[in-house]
Amino acid sequence: MDALSNITLDDISRYYKFAVDYGLVDVAVHPFDYADTLIRLGYEPFPPLEQSNLLRRKSLALPSISSYVYYLYMIDGLSGCFKAVVPYVTGSLIYRHLGHYILDQSPFPQTFPHGEPLISDRFTSGNLGHFVQIRAWKLVANVAAIHASHPFYVVAVRTMARFVTKEGHGPSVQESWFSELTRFREYHEFFDGCQARVIKEIMFTLISAGTFLVVMKAIQAFKRVESLQSHTIEDISEYIANSVATMYTNPFKNASDIMMINHTDIPLGNQPYNEHYDSCVDCIKRLRKDKRWKTSGSLFRRRFSGPLRETTDGQLAPSDTFFGPAYVPRNVNDIPFFLKPYYDPVLSGGADDARRRGSIALAGVKALLSDRAPTTIPGINFYYGTSPFRLAL
Repeated sequence: MDALSNITLDDISRYYKFAVDYGLVDVAVHPFDYADTLIRLGYEPFPPLEQSNLLRRKSLALPSISSYVYYLYMIDGLSGCFKAVVPYVTGSLIYRHLGHYILDQSPFPQTFPHGEPLISDRFTSGNLGHFVQIRAWKLVANVAAIHASHPFYVVAVRTMARFVTKEGHGPSVQESWFSELTRFREYHEFFDGCQARVIKEIMFTLISAGTFLVVMKAIQAFKRVESLQSHTIEDISEYIANSVATMYTNPFKNASDIMMINHTDIPLGNQPYNEHYDSCVDCIKRLRKDKRWKTSGSLFRRRFSGPLRETTDGQLAPSDTFFGPAYVPRNVNDIPFFLKPYYDPVLSGGADDARRRGSIALAGVKALLSDRAPTTIPGINFYYGTSPFRLAL
């Protein structure tokens, strides 16, 4: 207890920096990154349920990302939640450290002459030019880091996407990242989706830089700005700028992940989950049309943002969206209360029937990849409106 009481904020900051620098934080949050990646790729195991918010407005809700992680844990166990952790964390470390190394080689000093901070009350047009130079060099560093780390991300994302093709419980050798590495046939496949990441980085830099200047000037306009130090103003402005830029560039992250598996033998990269795209721009346009371009995980509650239709009894239902297959755990008693409402429609005919229907759905998806798609797939409770086959409600 005495040792713990002697720990200061500087010690905590140093320990956290060590964990970030060596990928320990990336490993700890990997199950959430895994679930978020599957969501971005379009895999939703369960149809949404109708719920009402505080204003009594009806909407369709999907399982939260924490519930999604537990779903992965039920099917694949704890080790399965860390699928592709090696290439994913390796890519993160290369991106982080290479970017920092190139940034340290910048020919532009990080402070203005006479020891002035990067942003100060004496922000002039000359300082603005220096600010632009620093941001441009940071962009160069990040783009170089993207190209160096991208092959690792492609291997990781493709390995994660194999979850939909699984047959049975627990991770198998066929789903390992090393096995996925042997499936690459062309060198350019390691850079699928890289274009979207580069465009995202360019847009992120432009939006964050512009927002940073606007917010910084707005903070300085307050009468009591003298009570804030210059670096505090910079930190506040940087946080707001990065939040705004992330919100507007998130669709390119979705497009990048999808392009990594597009035109492959992975079901998530093909119909009924995704169309075939010639470029990331085509992918963005389609995602925006389907209202999927801002899809990402939410820790507590996710709202279904896709197209809706109204059933004959006045209920809301998703339209032109494919859900499933939803895998059933070995023991249905292991299903927690927060996932039980989503499993109830799947288990309406019993666990064995649910597994059989899941196998039929998976067989239908695989048939699409081999140009042997059936006209109908009986016994499935899911619906997709524009695929070569229609699943009955």
